[in-house]
Amino acid sequence: MIGFSFAEYGLLLALMTAAVVVGTSFGKKVLTGFNEKTFLIVFNTMLIALALKLIVIDGLRAIFGGN
Repeated sequence: MIGFSFAEYGLLLALMTAAVVVGTSFGKKVLTGFNEKTFLIVFNTMLIALALKLIVIDGLRAIFGGN
């Protein structure tokens, strides 16, 4: 068969769709408790932490051939 088999991944697609709905609802509730300045501080801190993780941990792993 050419194309994508929805039947094979139906349960996974349904679970991911439910996760999106729950995550969006949770995110809206959380964001109403933050003002813009607090949100930007948290957001930028998380971005910096992820960037450092990618550069330091994953970069060293790639250089030295770890798993």
